[in-house]
Amino acid sequence: MLIDMYMKCCSLSKAHQTFCQLPVWDVVAWTTMIAGYAEHGLGQLAIKFYDLMQSNGIRPNSVTFVCILKACGSIGAIQHIRKIQTEVEAEGLLQGELVGNTLIDMYATCGRPYLARQIFDKLPKRDVVSWNSLIKGYTESEQFAEVLKCFEQMKTEGLCPSSRTFVSALKACAAIGHLDKGEEICNEVERQGQLTKNPFIGCALIAMYMKCGALAKAQKVFDKVADRDVVMWTALIKGYVDQGHDNKALEIFEHMKVDNVPPNEVTFILIVKACANVRGLDRGSEIHAEIERQGLFQKDLVIGNSLVDMYGKCGDLAIAQEVFDRLSDRDIVSWNALIGGFIEHGFTRDALMCYEHMKLEGVSPDAFTFVYCLKACGTMQDVDKGAEVHLEIECEGLLTANIIGNALVDMYAKCGLLSKAEKVFDKLLVRDVISWTALITGYTELGDGENALQCFDKMHEHGIIPNAVTLLCCLKACTSIGSFDKGAKIHSEIERQGLLQTDLAVGNALIDMYAKCGSLDLAQQVFDRLTVCDAVSWNTLIAGYTEHGDVEDALLCFERMQSKGVYPNIVTFLCILKACSSIGAAQRGTRIHAEIERRGLLSNDLIGNTVVNMYAKCGSVNKAMQVFNKLPIRDVVSWTALMAGFTEIGQSEEVFYIFDRMLGEGIKPNPVTFVVVLTACTRKGLFMKCHSFFEAMSASYGVPPNLEHHSCVIDLLSRRGEVEMAVSMVMKMPFAPSSMLWHTVLGACRNTGSVQFGKQAFNNATQFHYNCSIPHMYPSNIYALQNEYSIDETRNFQIKTVYSN
Repeated sequence: MLIDMYMKCCSLSKAHQTFCQLPVWDVVAWTTMIAGYAEHGLGQLAIKFYDLMQSNGIRPNSVTFVCILKACGSIGAIQHIRKIQTEVEAEGLLQGELVGNTLIDMYATCGRPYLARQIFDKLPKRDVVSWNSLIKGYTESEQFAEVLKCFEQMKTEGLCPSSRTFVSALKACAAIGHLDKGEEICNEVERQGQLTKNPFIGCALIAMYMKCGALAKAQKVFDKVADRDVVMWTALIKGYVDQGHDNKALEIFEHMKVDNVPPNEVTFILIVKACANVRGLDRGSEIHAEIERQGLFQKDLVIGNSLVDMYGKCGDLAIAQEVFDRLSDRDIVSWNALIGGFIEHGFTRDALMCYEHMKLEGVSPDAFTFVYCLKACGTMQDVDKGAEVHLEIECEGLLTANIIGNALVDMYAKCGLLSKAEKVFDKLLVRDVISWTALITGYTELGDGENALQCFDKMHEHGIIPNAVTLLCCLKACTSIGSFDKGAKIHSEIERQGLLQTDLAVGNALIDMYAKCGSLDLAQQVFDRLTVCDAVSWNTLIAGYTEHGDVEDALLCFERMQSKGVYPNIVTFLCILKACSSIGAAQRGTRIHAEIERRGLLSNDLIGNTVVNMYAKCGSVNKAMQVFNKLPIRDVVSWTALMAGFTEIGQSEEVFYIFDRMLGEGIKPNPVTFVVVLTACTRKGLFMKCHSFFEAMSASYGVPPNLEHHSCVIDLLSRRGEVEMAVSMVMKMPFAPSSMLWHTVLGACRNTGSVQFGKQAFNNATQFHYNCSIPHMYPSNIYALQNEYSIDETRNFQIKTVYSN
């Protein structure tokens, strides 16, 4: 028929013109027009023609009903479908499989599986098409249990599943992780010989096994298929990428090329994603070149976006920007890929500039864009920009999105505004583990361990199970406040979740918590149970032993670390040098120094300064000087460490000489430098020199004297017997004196027999609870000498002192 020919040749206007010229418009002519419009996606025109047909008194037949139902389904016109269903039933045509199956299929297409089921149950005879249409409805609405139920019922009615049925059933198994059922279907497919006949079933089987985590079985299915096309190769690659086995996906891609199977757009998108995930810039660049050779870059925006994402994740932001600029049509995914790349590599300001340019181009941000921007604001602690983005989110009506709410909590927390973070948190419709963790992290980062742990308790009360990040933050909070008991409870939660064996970061944090709380036995026990120990694990344990004075254990740990083949890093050497310094182990320190030299680490500022400090504290000032002279950069820490060494051995003139050399090289002294210099003066009794340095601190170098600096001068005055000056200086200090400072004055009063100042020092000393067992004898000695105080007063002071201990 001429109308049908024009419709199939896409000449819709000529088809309409021919229709209008017909002398008689019968049901066949009307149906042909309706079918043509339906085929071309013009559902509304098809419905209009159907209504015109009826108004002209032409009754539709079965074919007409099928065509108009398909037209309605294509545009989701559910009310029209229901109206046509009534007409079908009135005509008694529901008994026919063709119309009945079409009705089921259209209800399924429109997401109404319950209506599809009603029609299905009315059919006198149900064939494979009926079942497939119903299964399609359940699949589309993600009612996967119903899909599998239908699959079984269909077989009990004696019908053999088609390839379409198998694909739907396998998709359902994949979605709900029903591996056993999937294997049953796989066996059935193989018995029917469908695996080698139908590539779609093979792809569905691979996808099912991959989603269920049975990678070896997916590979086995793939290997059984002799004629593997690009779709099957791509299905296998997708499975490996989705399961995080990106290197395996790249390996499969190479095999695919060896088999001379040309990749399609989907294959390239997956392979570029794999390169992004493993940060494989070189491989990604090769794939990019291949995409350009095939002319796919300008044809497919998704490929272009995936390349921007890959370069961004691999840190080559210049190329990411270049690829982005070449995109002919940039969508929100393109912008997000570029912004995400800037964020990941710390270019937060560039990310926010990119965001502003995006808006200027008229592209509206989505939830992911806002999450990236909030992350940038949090990293920069730019609360003003963060509040501006917050307002934009409200204007876009995205505040209810959970990922947005969590990002806002995180941003305000990182900016130190916990009250605002809590306000956003309290308004969240759903508070998941990410929401709670963001708040806990905020408190922890601000050093408020108490509130962090209270928040953790509330989270538990709300039935939210903490994840590894939550527990990591809570362990850090316990460490910051020295809460051993709470840390032990968190340890129990870690054990319950089995994280000690699976998450090394959590294990390392647990070792650190126990070590810093002084429970080195427990720290060692946790360490011994780790399945894998990295340099951080060893460093944490070594640092714990060092901090608590167990230097021999620290050094033994260092030796064990090396014997296990774990290479020490800069932090390891810093810890172990500190251990050597604390016990004056110059010989061991020399061996470690030699190891540092072999590895070329002496050029590192921290390492170089620590080696100088180690030799200085061990009294090996000549070696300290040799290392000092080798340092490529000598900062104030290097100079101060060297001066401290000469101070320890009483060579004050050398200290002053080095101080002058330091000034000559333009290095400004810091507070620690002056402690060293003042100590050198004190030990040699050089009052005028000491006074000169003390006065010059703030006047010449802008370093305000702190308690330690005052203590050095007061100690020197006390040693000289200048009790009045010592007491005067104590009283004039801009901050409260320590108990030890008053003890120093008390000692001077004892030595000089100064009762008047001894009484003043005594009255102030009694305000402190102290642990020293000697100074409480000073006043009794003074009073005994001068007979100024009664025996009862003296005894009362001594008793008070003993009980305060």
